[in-house]
Amino acid sequence: MKKGVMLIATLAAMANANAEGSFEVSVGNGHINTDCSGTTKCSDSSTGLKLVGSVNLSPNVAIEGMFINYGKAYGRFLYFGYPAGADARVTGVGAGAAYAWSFGPGFKLIGRGGVALNRSKYTEFVASEHYENTESQLQPYVGAQISYQVTDSTSVVAGADFSRANIDGSHVSVRLLSLGLKWGL
Repeated sequence: MKKGVMLIATLAAMANANAEGSFEVSVGNGHINTDCSGTTKCSDSSTGLKLVGSVNLSPNVAIEGMFINYGKAYGRFLYFGYPAGADARVTGVGAGAAYAWSFGPGFKLIGRGGVALNRSKYTEFVASEHYENTESQLQPYVGAQISYQVTDSTSVVAGADFSRANIDGSHVSVRLLSLGLKWGL
């Protein structure tokens, strides 16, 4: 997370010094596509977070730095009568480009894409025994967002972001459906 905050702070400083840019904070439903078969309790969705800093290259094109927390997935089950379970979390730090289309007074549709270093943390337990694995992997990400400008420098945004992650050797898809605020710098 430290790298993501530093990347966004750097982009925000560049935007403030040389060009127009923006900063966005969004929260929403994170989803890690996991298999819940054989569990007594399971969830593959939780609250996620997205931070995006961008610098405009033109009125429609921007470069972005981002941090995304895709949330947590978990499963619980009995293993030979002992309580057991697994937890997975995925976060990503990335950089890419975005293109914005204006389609009405105050409305914009934004498409984004880039590369993210997605980090997964997987924890498994049976009774008092624990196993933990952390993996990091570069993955492409894509997203779409609609924004409505409520003041000269503030917009309300709703978006969907998608990527992939490697969790304990398995490739899974991850997504964040979010709602937030975007401030122009």
